Amino acid sequence: MQMNKSCFLPKLPLRKTQPTLGGVFVFYHILCNPMKTRAFGGCRWRIDLAHLYSKRKSYPYSSSSAFIFSSRNRRRQTLRTNCSLQVRMAKSAFRALSAESPTMAFLGQLQQQMAQMTDKMQALKPHVTQVVEQASKATQGIVPIINKCTQQIDSLGKILPVRADRKQSPIDLLPAYTAFDPTLENATFTFNYDESCQLTLANIGECLQIQYPDSGSVDLEVSFLPEEKFHLQAVNIHFGTEPMNGSENTVGGVGYAGELHFIHRNLQYPTLDAALKQPNGVVTLAVFLNESHDDNLNFIPLTKILSNVLYNGSQSGMHSFKFSQMIPNSEKNKEFWVYEGSETTDPYREDVKWIVYRAAIPISSGQTCARAVRRTKSKRR
Repeated sequence: MQMNKSCFLPKLPLRKTQPTLGGVFVFYHILCNPMKTRAFGGCRWRIDLAHLYSKRKSYPYSSSSAFIFSSRNRRRQTLRTNCSLQVRMAKSAFRALSAESPTMAFLGQLQQQMAQMTDKMQALKPHVTQVVEQASKATQGIVPIINKCTQQIDSLGKILPVRADRKQSPIDLLPAYTAFDPTLENATFTFNYDESCQLTLANIGECLQIQYPDSGSVDLEVSFLPEEKFHLQAVNIHFGTEPMNGSENTVGGVGYAGELHFIHRNLQYPTLDAALKQPNGVVTLAVFLNESHDDNLNFIPLTKILSNVLYNGSQSGMHSFKFSQMIPNSEKNKEFWVYEGSETTDPYREDVKWIVYRAAIPISSGQTCARAVRRTKSKRR
């Protein structure tokens, strides 16, 4: 009886098997080096480990141990192949087979990608430093802007509520949302201010106010209000803390360094309180002040006495003030906005017709020192 296959099994002690019909099989477990010959029962055996190593793929046991099934009557077989060379060739083939496996190929690709990523990170190091420096500089520049926004947000909580809120001023004038009125295209304004009379400059807390004498004279006539004649009641001067936040009204969200309000009372009514209760009782002309490099000579009398009105409630006399020079000339006052609004100072009464000129008059940054007296308090408080 003859066995036609060999296999790899775990290492076991050398032993014989029991005799069986058809011959006695000798079961050898050989622990040997390549081509080593061992004797047992009068028989000599040589094991070709290269042949056994080639079976490694099918039998996952060590090539240094083998079980050989053979019959005593079987002719002794001698393998004369150069085992050492075949073992080396088999090992090389096994390494090549392992290198061509999908797992090894994936690991090789992964290693290449890791090397490429490392090179890219090394190349990005200088750029990362530059980005960090630029971000630091940008943060330093944003801090003042954030502080200004915080101040503006804080000021929102200081806005006083009013009972009448349907026609409040000031407003943001949006040219894209204004309508052209053809009846106002050729409008004219006639001014007759007494510029040599005695005036009073007062600090009313919210702005500076030039108080005009109540003489009952006709100081303003408007062509699109033909039956109305107006007397100048006061001039309010508004300034901000910066070149673009001093005006009350704004144009498209953009403000100016300051704004003048010429408040006129209709002569049909004896007082300003009575006029504010009528549709055409009060007309206010608004003129923007645009900060420039040159001084406005018409503001010099005003700037000379500012030190006398630093606190709320303080007053100072003025000898003259050229009101007509503080309004755009006839060539520039053809463009204006008209809307129904209210007072911009306490108590914010409505029924005020606003005429806001598009053109602005210049004023130097040195003459904006009136900002120092805006919203100040009395010494006694």
